[in-house]
Amino acid sequence: MTPIEKVRARAEALADLGLGYYATDREIEQAWHHIARTCHPDRDAAEIDRFTRAKLARDFLIGEARASAAPGPAHGGIVPRRVRRRGPATAVRPAMPAT
Repeated sequence: MTPIEKVRARAEALADLGLGYYATDREIEQAWHHIARTCHPDRDAAEIDRFTRAKLARDFLIGEARASAAPGPAHGGIVPRRVRRRGPATAVRPAMPAT
């Protein structure tokens, strides 16, 4: 996904939740819970489309937030394993005999 597509997808997901572009994670969760309560298929089968769009939007936005906060390398590669060293960090030289 290109950066422009990411921005458009974020804006569309926020619009599905009825939020502005700079909405916080808490506002996203609150909007999702409000829509889930009012549009859940068990309550109103006619609103299943809105419920589904809101669920997908929430999953996208929360997944985006978790991915940006995830620890690890930024390039998405494998984290190198630390090699355990044996013995002292520096080699011990035998003492030189006094002459």
